[in-house]
This record gives sequence, structure tokens and C-alpha cells, in this order.
Amino acid sequence: MNIDWDVSRSHTMDDVHWRAKDRDLSSIEIGPPVGAVHIRFPGGQAFTATDGIERIGLDREGNSLSDVSIFSGSHTTEEAYRLAITWIAAFKLPRKSIDEWYAQQHGPVQHRTAAATSIAPPGQTVGPHGPEPSLEILDDYSGDARPLVVALDFFWVPRRPA
Repeated sequence: MNIDWDVSRSHTMDDVHWRAKDRDLSSIEIGPPVGAVHIRFPGGQAFTATDGIERIGLDREGNSLSDVSIFSGSHTTEEAYRLAITWIAAFKLPRKSIDEWYAQQHGPVQHRTAAATSIAPPGQTVGPHGPEPSLEILDDYSGDARPLVVALDFFWVPRRPA
């Protein structure tokens, strides 16, 4: 299944082609596997992957999308780190915690920590009124020999009435 969504002007169920049979659900998962992915965000930014995406999670509140979570396939430590750095650069996330996590995996005393997280500074969004990005490197429990998954998350903070 290929994904081509435009959430640059709105982020409704219709914008992500939420299936009619799933309209009563507040969360759905697409995949595995997922083919090519292209998601357009406000301000001309986009997420694009031609392959390597295992699944996408969607959450909603009412008719509005509240969260899009993109999960990579299984990776080694080095592969997960390289992908994380690529996605961090694309969405201007801080990389310090990911670099520290990677150093722990290869330092003199190797300490395998399951998750590493990079969160956008408060108020930093993907384009004007877009979602806040974050990234995690997570354990992969699929049984694959490559033990990690990279998850890129886009969360729309609910607007408060003025």
C-alpha cells in the first residue's frame, strides 16, 4: 500500500483516507508492510520514503487527526542511528540524546539502552500550525535479528480557545 497524504491545510480523517469501515475507531494501523510514503505538511515540508516503512499508526480526536506515527522496519544499531540522524535533520530535531545513545552502544562499557528519544523544543512545529515532531529508537520485538525500530511521530497539539 502506497501512502500519499496532504495534511498541509487540514488534518482530518478524510485527509488520510481513513476507511469508512474504521470510522468508529479512534486509532488505526496501516501495514505491515507499507510501500512508498509521501506526507505533505504546512510550510512545504514533507516526509518521503520510497521503502523501509513497516507500519503507520493514526490517532484521531473527533474528525481531526491528532497523531501520525511512522515506524521503520527492523535495523541494526548502526542502521537505526543513521536513519534517526537523517530524520532528525529533516525535521530539525535535537540530536544530542541520539548521539549519546549511540555512544553508549559503542563505548568502553557498552550499555544497551532500549530507547532513545529526540523531542522538538516546545512550540516547534512542522510548518505553521503543523504537528510537533519527535523521534524514538525502540526495541523491535518481531524476532528479527536486527533489534531496533525507528519511530517518527507527528502530534497536533490541540488548540485552546482564545
